[in-house]
Amino acid sequence: MGPAGKEGLFRFAFHSPNVYYRFREEIMFETLSQLSASQYFLIGALLVLPILPNLWAIWHCFHRDFPTVNEKLIWLGIAVFIPVIGGLAYLFVGRKRGKKPL
Repeated sequence: MGPAGKEGLFRFAFHSPNVYYRFREEIMFETLSQLSASQYFLIGALLVLPILPNLWAIWHCFHRDFPTVNEKLIWLGIAVFIPVIGGLAYLFVGRKRGKKPL
């Protein structure tokens, strides 16, 4: 194998992934441009809905009094650091533990 063969192999090995990713991006953007407004709305709703229980749990926990400060911090930590499950856990269990401040 002469120098031209090595150069061709080098060019193929390091240039091919760029061509692949460029091709993939073109397909992705071509597909996204074909979506209708209702499909964009559905995708947006599916991305936002799992966040809502967590946002509500953080807000609700912040405005309630718990038996101890540590319990309040634990519920806030669960809602912040465990995305969907933490918000749902607070909704079903922690919500009942917090009392409205006087």
